[in-house]
Amino acid sequence: MRWMILAGVLALAPGCASAPPRSETDLPFELEDGDTTKPIDPQWYHAFNDATLDALIEEALENSPSLLAVAARIDQAHSQATIVGAERAPSANLGAGAQRQRAQFFAPGIGPQVNRFTSYALSLNLSWEIDLWGRVRNGQAAAIADAEAATAAYAGARVSLVGQVAKAYFNTLTRKVLLEIAELDLESAGSLSRRIEERYRGGLRPALDYRLSLSDLAATESRVATARRDTALAQRQLEILLARYPSGRVVTAADLPTDPTAPPPFLPADLLWRRPDLVQAERLVAAATARHTQARRALLPRVALTSSAGTVSDDVSDLLDLDFSVWSLAANLAQPLFEGGRLLANIDLNEARQREAAAQFVETALRAFSEVETALATAEPLRERELALQRALQESQAGLEISEERYLRGVVDIVDLLQVRRNHFNLRSSYIAAKLDTLINQVDLHVALGGGFDASPEEGQL
Repeated sequence: MRWMILAGVLALAPGCASAPPRSETDLPFELEDGDTTKPIDPQWYHAFNDATLDALIEEALENSPSLLAVAARIDQAHSQATIVGAERAPSANLGAGAQRQRAQFFAPGIGPQVNRFTSYALSLNLSWEIDLWGRVRNGQAAAIADAEAATAAYAGARVSLVGQVAKAYFNTLTRKVLLEIAELDLESAGSLSRRIEERYRGGLRPALDYRLSLSDLAATESRVATARRDTALAQRQLEILLARYPSGRVVTAADLPTDPTAPPPFLPADLLWRRPDLVQAERLVAAATARHTQARRALLPRVALTSSAGTVSDDVSDLLDLDFSVWSLAANLAQPLFEGGRLLANIDLNEARQREAAAQFVETALRAFSEVETALATAEPLRERELALQRALQESQAGLEISEERYLRGVVDIVDLLQVRRNHFNLRSSYIAAKLDTLINQVDLHVALGGGFDASPEEGQL
C-alpha cells in the first residue's frame, strides 16, 4: 500500500503541471472531493490534556511576530492577485484640461498679426485589452495560486509554531523534574554523609568512607547547579516562542502529562494531503504552470479597444453642454514580431520554473511520508523503552534501600553503596528523558500529519 501511495505521488507531480489553478483560499483546512476523513483539528494540542500547555500555545499563536509576518504575506499575495486581475477589466479615467495658444501669421496688406485663444476640454477615456487567448487570465490564475500558497504557508507556520511551543514546554517541564530529582538526591546524599560522619567520628567507619561521602555530596551539588542552569535556559527558550521577555518566570504544570490521546492504529493515506507544505507546493506548481501558459500566450496578437468622449470649448461654462461634444473609438491589433528573443526566453524560463516546482512537490511529498513513517515506527520502541526503564527504576529503588541498610550493618563497603546511588540517579534521569522522548515523538507525529486528526468512525471512513 505504501509503495502504491508513493507511486501515486510521483505520478501526480507531472500531472499537477497541467491542472488548472483553483480559486479557493481555504485549502489548508480542507481536502479534495472524495475525502474519507474528517477536517483537520487546528487545536490538536488538546490531545495532551494539559490546560497550561493549551493556554501557552494560544498565547503564542496570538503574539508570535514570525506568525504575524507570515500572515502579512497573505495580505500581500491577495493584493497582488487583485492588481494582476485588474488587467482583465476595462480601465477608465476622467480628464480635464485647459490650453492657451498664441499663433502668428502674415496678412497681405496688413502685415504680421498675432492671434491668441484658449480652449477647455473635459473627457472620459476608456481602454480595454480583449483577453482572447487567456494571457491576462492565466496571469491572474497564477497570482491566485500564489495567494493560496501563502495561505498554506501560514497554516504550516501555525502548525510548526504549535509544535515548537509544545516541545519547548515539555522540555521545560523535564528540566524542572530533573532539578527536583537532583535536589532530592542532594538531600539524600547530605543525610548519608552526615550519618557516615557520625560513625567516622565515633570510630566505626574509616576516613576513606567519610571522604568518599563528601566527594559524592559535592558531585551531587554540581548536578543540582547544572540542572538549575538547564531549567533557566529552557524557560527562556519557551518565553521567546511566547513573544515574552525572557525573564525565566514562565509558569508550567507540575509534571509531564500522562496518557495523551494516541493516534488511531490506521491512518488514511489522504490525511497526508492535509499537510500545509504539500498544499503550498501543489499551489506553487499551479502558479508556475499558469505563468508558463501566460508566457506562451504572449506570442499571440493582442487586441485592444480605446474610446474617448467629452466636450471641448473656449468657454469653461460650455464643458457640460453636449452641443460641444466630441468622441472617438479605435481598435488596435498588435502582433509581436521581433523582441530580441525576449518572449521565447521567457517561455523557457517559466517552463524551467514549472519543472522546478514539480520536482519540489515530489521532494516535499517524500519528506512528508518519511516524517509520518518515522514517527509511527519510533512510537512503539519509545514506549517499550519507557516501560522498561520504569521497571528498572522500581528495582533500583529497592536495591538502593537494601544497599544502604547493608552498608550501615557493615556488610558492603562505601564504594558499592555510592555506585548503587549513582546508578539509581541515572535511571531516574533516563526514565524522565524517555518520557520526554515519547511526548516529543507524539508532537512530531501530529506535525507530520499537518496538525490533528479525528479517528471517530464515519460512513465510508477507514
